[in-house]
Amino acid sequence: MYFISIGNIQPSSYFRDFLLQMSMWLNQNFLLSEEVDYKTGFSLGFVSLRNHQELLIQVENSGEMTIRTYDVDLAGDIVQSICQFLHIEDLEVYIIFFRLHKLLLNV
Repeated sequence: MYFISIGNIQPSSYFRDFLLQMSMWLNQNFLLSEEVDYKTGFSLGFVSLRNHQELLIQVENSGEMTIRTYDVDLAGDIVQSICQFLHIEDLEVYIIFFRLHKLLLNV
């Protein structure tokens, strides 16, 4: 379970359908005190109530989405959930896990 910690508003958007669908996904998967304003893009930060890890989901007007977290499993679960919700079968992703990368370099 997570609680909302921050929110930013981005400039106007040409990808209204994608932004609407992403706001619907967020409203269905997180307990938000208010609905996400999808018209301008958004950035929402969450903190886990279990382990206090941070999660940032940012959707830009261009349709680019960024998920930032230190939990590899959580990132994978979120990507899978979004793909299932949007009926996406193939997706190009770019992933950087800095802590995991440093750990693997030290092995």
